[in-house]
Amino acid sequence: MMSILRNRLKSRYSPQPNALCTDLFLSDAQYRIIAYLYTKPDGWKVNNTDICKRFDIKTRETIANHWKVIIASGWVSRTKVEGSKGKFSGYDYMLNPVPCRVDPYMGSAEHGLNPTHSKTEFKKKQRVRKTEFKKPEKSEVQAYFEEIHLSSLFAQKETIKFMDFYNKNGWQVGKKNKRKLMSNWKLAGRNWVKHIKRTKTVKKTTVKKAEFSQEGCNFG
Repeated sequence: MMSILRNRLKSRYSPQPNALCTDLFLSDAQYRIIAYLYTKPDGWKVNNTDICKRFDIKTRETIANHWKVIIASGWVSRTKVEGSKGKFSGYDYMLNPVPCRVDPYMGSAEHGLNPTHSKTEFKKKQRVRKTEFKKPEKSEVQAYFEEIHLSSLFAQKETIKFMDFYNKNGWQVGKKNKRKLMSNWKLAGRNWVKHIKRTKTVKKTTVKKAEFSQEGCNFG
């Protein structure tokens, strides 16, 4: 037995790629956003406020996450636009007839109607990416400390302290109850240096106050 579809829609419709309807990379909400863009004329200004109102999206974070997946899906391309003074002024959006996906891990583009990975696989890659961490060499840390304006001798001493500290705690960051493996040792290095400079400033201030206090006592 065969079931036949009768399509009575003859006007007030928008063309869109057939493969878009069956792309499992997209959630229902993300598909509806793209479908909505297909209803708009060339040159229409993309407005997040309008999109959020149309699809009952409550937060900026939610619409931002939808856009990340939509752009990653390749059905929509987005490029930054600069104003007259070189400042960021918005985005240009392009609807693609086939998904042009750029693998964020390999840097290669995929063209075609049949995507090579699903949204679930994409999220798995993201999780793996976040857990990957390569312990830096001592020479790398020292070079980075010198790069962010520590003297060579001071950078050498702090590198030893930095390496000892994180080797002991397993290269983890965060509060005691919420520690996790760091993903970026340079970020930890910048925070380390900031802490050093802050501590040195406090010590200098304390010494000056003590000297002033002693002088005041002697003067009396």
